[in-house]
Amino acid sequence: MRSHSRSTPLELGRRALSLVLPTRCLLCDRTLGASTRPLCQACDGLLVPITPPLCWRCGQSASRLPRGFPGDSDLCTSCSVSAPIFAQARSCWSYEDALGEIIPRIKYGRDLGLLRDLHALSLGMLQEQLQRWVDEFGPLSLAGVPMHDRDLFKRGFNQSAMLAKLTLRGAPQGVSAAPTLLKKTRRTAKQAGLNKHAREQNLRACFALAGEPPRVLVILDDVFTTGVTASSVASAALEAGVETALVLTLARKQ
Repeated sequence: MRSHSRSTPLELGRRALSLVLPTRCLLCDRTLGASTRPLCQACDGLLVPITPPLCWRCGQSASRLPRGFPGDSDLCTSCSVSAPIFAQARSCWSYEDALGEIIPRIKYGRDLGLLRDLHALSLGMLQEQLQRWVDEFGPLSLAGVPMHDRDLFKRGFNQSAMLAKLTLRGAPQGVSAAPTLLKKTRRTAKQAGLNKHAREQNLRACFALAGEPPRVLVILDDVFTTGVTASSVASAALEAGVETALVLTLARKQ
C-alpha cells in the first residue's frame, strides 16, 4: 500500500495562495511572480479590448469595420438594415487575437483554471457593463447560455454557467442570479464551421424558459460569433414574457 505523507504548512500555504493569485501566465504559461493579473509582462497587452465607439445595438466597434458606421449613425450597417432581436450586446475582448487560442483550451481542453484567470482579467469590464445596464434598464437577471443535459454530462461543465456564477460574486447591486431559468430542449450539432444560415437552422426552437420570466434578462456567453446563439436564446426569452434581452460575452469575433 502506498504511503501518503502529510503536506507541510508551507505546501498548504502555497496551495491556498494559488487559489487566490494566478501562478502562470494564461497566454505563454510562464511562471508569474506576486501578481494578481494572470499575464506576464511580455504578454500583457496581447489581449485586445473592444473599444468605443460601439454600435448601440450589437456592440461592434467602429474601429473593427473597414468603413466604420454609415453616416453619423450609432448603428453598424448590419443593425441599420436588420435590427437584432436582443436590445443590446456587449463584449470585453477581441476573439481574433490571443483569445482564439485560450477559449478552445477552456472548452475542449477542460482547463477551468484558465477560465477563472480569464474571468478575473475581465471582471472589471463585466461589472462596469452590468452597472450601465442597471442604470438604464433597472434590475437584471443573469443567466449563462444553457447546454443540453447530455452534452453537459459529456463535457462535465458549462463554461457559460460558470462565467455567470463567477460574475455574480462581484456583480453590482440590482443584478440577481437565474441559473436554472434557461433550458436547451434538444441536442444540436456544433456551431463551429457552420455559416450563419446553417447556425440559425441548427439552433431553431431549441431554447426555452423553465421558470417565471424576469423583466430584464442578461444572457452571458463566452464568445459572440455571428449573434445567432444570442438571438436564439433571446427569442425564446422574449416569447416567454421577458421584456428586454441583453447579451454579454467575454469575446467577440470580427
